[in-house]
Amino acid sequence: MAALYSKNGKFAEAERYFREALTLGSDDAQTNYNMATVELELGKSQQALDYAKKAVDSDGSNAVYLYTYGLSGERNGMLDVALQQYARSIAADPKYVKPRINLGKMYLDADRVDDALSQFVAAYTVDKDNFEVNNNLGKAYGLKKLYDKSVEHYAKAVAKNPKDGEVRANLASAYISAGLSEKARDTYVDLIKIDPDRWDAYYELGKLYVSLGDKVSAKSTLQDLLRKKPDYPKAGEVQNLLNTL
Repeated sequence: MAALYSKNGKFAEAERYFREALTLGSDDAQTNYNMATVELELGKSQQALDYAKKAVDSDGSNAVYLYTYGLSGERNGMLDVALQQYARSIAADPKYVKPRINLGKMYLDADRVDDALSQFVAAYTVDKDNFEVNNNLGKAYGLKKLYDKSVEHYAKAVAKNPKDGEVRANLASAYISAGLSEKARDTYVDLIKIDPDRWDAYYELGKLYVSLGDKVSAKSTLQDLLRKKPDYPKAGEVQNLLNTL
């Protein structure tokens, strides 16, 4: 019953029945893991940590249990636990992508870009179409100033999830860094179409039009921004730019 509720996204009900199963003596690794995943969905990070640890204590060779323990540790701010358990999960199953993604993101947060890249590249060899892997590769290569590779992976992430405005903005920025202004322009135009409230995209697009010598389009775009968002934080800069056109 609990598994059925969990599968259908009814996590409060799943929590109730998993707890009853545990109370009735079902204290195996799988049930504790299941309970941990439900608690994570419910935002109960500390409870998730307790159940995930029990699952790992019962079966420390299961990569999924180890990953869930690491994720629970990360949600509780226990970065040492997260790092250790993600590494154990990868060792248990080198082709399991999720711990590599999370470990790589932790390395990026710690400015360990090369270590992050090694995890993302390893994940990419396993799953080349993974959205998160490509998005994070785009970011890591950008930090390494390898802009062609950054563009390549952001483009793959956009292809995988075309409606994600954030990754499309990242792709446009990568195009600018790579010196591909026209592609950046086109990307911002598409971004505004799918996410018309992304105000920074108007500003960046306006600046791109200026750099490309298209003052008419620049003026139209920047005026459109001020009309739609008069309290835009950089309104003064936008107006100063408009005064030069």
